[in-house]
Amino acid sequence: MDGTPKIRAFGRLLNYRRNTLGLTAKEVAERIGLKKNNSVLSWENGECFPCDILLSKISVVYEIPLSDLVEVLVMSKGAKEEEKRYHLNARRNGKPVRRNPEEFFNGRIENLVDITRLNF
Repeated sequence: MDGTPKIRAFGRLLNYRRNTLGLTAKEVAERIGLKKNNSVLSWENGECFPCDILLSKISVVYEIPLSDLVEVLVMSKGAKEEEKRYHLNARRNGKPVRRNPEEFFNGRIENLVDITRLNF
């Protein structure tokens, strides 16, 4: 994962809440109904997003209102898709060019959701 702030906002939110609640990734996985904690760690690292079916369980376990959780998830998914389009459209000598994520998000970070404003 490239580490851009918008894309990683969802994972950072989950990691922040898990640590605040004093839970391990294994405990979260068990409470959600997953057999292993790999999925939880992948979400927190920004490698992937959970399926929509799990969002209500995630909301309860992490004690995050579902509306706030969905807001951050949609923003993160949208940023990921926007970055993909940006990289696909960037070309040098007719060939695609992968650009630096910081260059892509330069001047656009002001839209990042501030997790401290969310009411838990």
